[in-house]
Amino acid sequence: MEPLTGRWLQRCKAAAILALGAALLLSACAGLRTDYQIARERAASYVAGHPDLDPEVAGAIKANQVRKGMTKEQVVAAWGRPAAIKRFRNGALEQWLFGCDYPHICNSPGSFREAHAMMIDEYYNSQAFFENGVVTDFKS
Repeated sequence: MEPLTGRWLQRCKAAAILALGAALLLSACAGLRTDYQIARERAASYVAGHPDLDPEVAGAIKANQVRKGMTKEQVVAAWGRPAAIKRFRNGALEQWLFGCDYPHICNSPGSFREAHAMMIDEYYNSQAFFENGVVTDFKS
């Protein structure tokens, strides 16, 4: 009878350790936020800190959208930081390319060869174009 009890205790200990490990893992993940949550919080925080914003601009930022006439700071509030920036005419013109986290999507190349052939503009779908720090055009 003793060997059975010993095995039973070992299994109970193993099950308890697994349960404790799972609980620790789940509690550690509970604090993680999704791209969506981060984008919404960033936008809401910016709008709350700038009560003098034009209502249309504030609404666009809260909806994670960009509009012509926005400043770089407002675009960062709406879309986050760009993954890449291209500058032209001594920096007077800029093209911001945004990564693949919410609210953006990226084109996925079908093969290794296609990945090397893709231009950076083709990969990043969300882009904002600035002249002297103000949005003149965008696409998403």
